[in-house]
Amino acid sequence: MLDPGPRATALERGMFEKFDASKLTSRAAIPAALVDEWGVGCNAQVVGIAYNPKKLPKPKGYADLFKEPWVSRLGLTGFGTTFGTVSLIEIAKIFGGSETNIDPALAELKKVLPKVAAVSSPAALPGLFQQGQCDVTYTNTQTVTTLKDRGVDIEFAVPETGATTFLTTLHIAKGCENLDAAYKYIDTVVSKGVQDALQKPPYNFIPVNKEVALGKDLPMRSLDEMSKFVTHDWSKINPLRGQWIDRFNREMAK
Repeated sequence: MLDPGPRATALERGMFEKFDASKLTSRAAIPAALVDEWGVGCNAQVVGIAYNPKKLPKPKGYADLFKEPWVSRLGLTGFGTTFGTVSLIEIAKIFGGSETNIDPALAELKKVLPKVAAVSSPAALPGLFQQGQCDVTYTNTQTVTTLKDRGVDIEFAVPETGATTFLTTLHIAKGCENLDAAYKYIDTVVSKGVQDALQKPPYNFIPVNKEVALGKDLPMRSLDEMSKFVTHDWSKINPLRGQWIDRFNREMAK
């Protein structure tokens, strides 16, 4: 089970068996875009901006994070997670960068660094938001829903440049000796019952099975709408990501 970065690396190294989606009993309920010759999505992520509506107005997009009243309440995290990486790429793009050029994002972040509320690891940032040490950040819907379940004042805003999406995918390892069991496991994970359970607390995943009703707080009413969201080419990102992590940690250190 892999996020898109490790998936791209595994594909380059030939670590998967070819995937036969016809063996899934739930195949008809899985959108075509979530299945390919190497595997199937088991949950989706949608990335945008989280903010406290009782303390801040709704931001229109990533550019607002660099202005008041948002910048002084901003929580930053780096490239160590998939949602952090795609958010910072989208920030770079609005300042003239690209999927492979994050220099503009780092330059703008350094300018506002003395003003921001927190620079933290991805694991710690939700806790800081819950404690009120920051009131706006880039994150995924899973984090927003989890904090909302705890009674935190938080809402998800789709940036004006569009929400970003990516999949966590299931694959069969090359040389697998138990193909029937592997397909049975994957079929169970994407089944209606398991997918319905995984979108509820404490998991709050976005399901990939169209027979499961989506939560009311998600920025789409159907899985097919995700085809309009922003995606990224991880075969281009992967070779650069290690350098980006080092640069963020070095340049954002106070």
